[in-house]
Amino acid sequence: MGRDGPVDRWTGGPVDRTARHRCSAGLDRLFPFPYDWPVTRAEIDSQIRRLAVVVHSRSGGPGGQNVNKVNTRVTLHVPLSELAPALGQGETELERAVRRLGKRVNRDGELVIHSSVTRSQQRNVERAIQRAAELIEEAFAPPVAPRRPTRPGKRARERRLEIKRATSRKKTLRRPPEE
Repeated sequence: MGRDGPVDRWTGGPVDRTARHRCSAGLDRLFPFPYDWPVTRAEIDSQIRRLAVVVHSRSGGPGGQNVNKVNTRVTLHVPLSELAPALGQGETELERAVRRLGKRVNRDGELVIHSSVTRSQQRNVERAIQRAAELIEEAFAPPVAPRRPTRPGKRARERRLEIKRATSRKKTLRRPPEE
């Protein structure tokens, strides 16, 4: 117990009671939830809508004669170099995001998303924006802290050896008697 309350034994700092927990075994301290960053999904969504360029083209697949007449396929271009400062992210975060997004980023530094799942142009736009927001949220999330190696405690080692001895005893009793 520190001066200002309980102390986190892993980080040495104060315990964050507002953090979301992924499990009850205390692993959330070893592996912090990766999406705890100050930008909300709604903010990401609004910035994408403000900055993205939407290109429509003809889509393949079902649709009958309609597919040859209507541009329902959507290609969304999100400029990451403009989006990062709008989300309060710096150059290092932008480089990490581009690395995480890999081949989805073109030479111009734009995240490119295609959507041609539905027959409606507007629904394809919404799906592309939603997918872009998911990818951007994952890409800009802070890196997960590396696992700190631990060893089993003394009681756990003793318990394991007791179980091994009991199993060995049980198996020796199954053998036929020696003559």
